[in-house]
Amino acid sequence: MSASGTPAIEVRGLTKRFGQLVAVDAIDLVVNRGDVIGFLGPNGAGKTTTIRMLLGLIRADAGTARVFGQDPWRDPVEALRSVAGFVEAPTFYDYLTGRMNLELLAGLDGGEGRTRIDGVLDTVGLIGREGDRVRGYSHGMKQRLGVAATLLRDPDLVILDEPTTGLDPPAMRDMRALVRRLADTGRTVLLSSHQMNEVEEICSRVAIIRNGAIVFDGGLAELTERGARPTVLLSTGEPHRATVVAGDIDGLEAKSGDGPGELLLSGEQLALDRLTVALGREGIPIRAFVPERMSLERAFFRLLDDGASLDSAATAASAATPERSAKANDADEHEGARP
Repeated sequence: MSASGTPAIEVRGLTKRFGQLVAVDAIDLVVNRGDVIGFLGPNGAGKTTTIRMLLGLIRADAGTARVFGQDPWRDPVEALRSVAGFVEAPTFYDYLTGRMNLELLAGLDGGEGRTRIDGVLDTVGLIGREGDRVRGYSHGMKQRLGVAATLLRDPDLVILDEPTTGLDPPAMRDMRALVRRLADTGRTVLLSSHQMNEVEEICSRVAIIRNGAIVFDGGLAELTERGARPTVLLSTGEPHRATVVAGDIDGLEAKSGDGPGELLLSGEQLALDRLTVALGREGIPIRAFVPERMSLERAFFRLLDDGASLDSAATAASAATPERSAKANDADEHEGARP
């Protein structure tokens, strides 16, 4: 094991090309021990390709990737000794039971994990179902079994690629709680996701990748406050009249809120102050007038200059670079992958 001061992950100028496509474009990223970082980006942005390079599954074309100071391609055994996780959906032998799959994986990893099987099954909530064949597991149960497999070696670094993809809401809630518990143990966690609320619940830092380039790397608060104008939630019995009044004030933007009679108002503080005076003058009742914190999702779309959805962000990326998404998602099928 490398010295304790060595970052868990250190990437410098990391680049991966597939033909003419630059899937990952000279990115720099440092993840210190104990960090819980969300790795965000639209589909096809380069998240999974980056993770595959970190796990030594494909070779970088340029730059360096170090995991606990070691090169995961040249020396995967040493680099990944204290690393575990999965890329996209974990796979198992469906004719074996959950426990048998874990026993097999522990044996392939030297056998030390066998003593941890009961504990990890309990951690992921599969006690009582570990004797069932995996073919009878729901998708959420298979995802939890994947996390159990991840914990067999008691890793210092956990890398999870879209762990809640395809889960129904209850299973998604359970998976998020499980990842939070992992983070609370002091492990380093790299969580790749396009679920904003998931990252907001779990992570204290985010790195955002688009078109293969890191466009933001910093704390959640820094991102949500970056360039934001003050926003307040107005609740009133006369939202239509309030919208008309707000429209007459320079520098003030009004949008409908989620609830009845609610408006989201963005503008400089002076404009907001003028609005309260104008509402009083017009006799429009104010039930509530409270500051509204910008969500990670709104900050994300503002940063990418695409406010509709992650899919529309992916579409914009594909329009800028034809066939980007399809090729990036098929990265493991291209050259440079380990057999």
